[in-house]
Amino acid sequence: MHGANNINDKVFASKLFIIDPSDLKTHHIIFDTAPKNGLGSFNCIWDIISKKALDTNSVNNLSVCSADLIQAVIDSDYFIKQVAKCQEEKVKSNDTKIAEEAHMVNERKKEEDNVEREFLKSCSPSEYLKRTVFPHLIPGLSAIDKERPNDPLAFLALHLLEHKETINEIHELTR
Repeated sequence: MHGANNINDKVFASKLFIIDPSDLKTHHIIFDTAPKNGLGSFNCIWDIISKKALDTNSVNNLSVCSADLIQAVIDSDYFIKQVAKCQEEKVKSNDTKIAEEAHMVNERKKEEDNVEREFLKSCSPSEYLKRTVFPHLIPGLSAIDKERPNDPLAFLALHLLEHKETINEIHELTR
């Protein structure tokens, strides 16, 4: 691009494509007859808003597809098939990105859980109780105070059993 950073400074010797990468509802599909390294015979994809050159790898809603002109003449549905192929590849790519992001989130959660686990192992008894027991015990005691059951211990035990899932999560952290 000969160092041009702004669309007004560029003299275009190849095909120019101007897109809006922030329009995530639009999947930009560019057909090229001579793809080279994914960019093809054009090297000028510009953001219509900023009027700056775009890195095609950073634009999520852009696909560059090679076009076989002979096949396009022979098969009347050629471009429809190519668009479908581009969309399938984009879906696979997005699914991969989503899976990678989910994996990263899970790894961060594991790391946070490990930090919490280490904290719970090393904190004072009162801090441990504040973080692990009281958040479940206090609502049960409040319910006992409100309802005044005949057997408050059985009532509290049932209350704790009803909230067993969150209690188990905390117990897992303390192992």
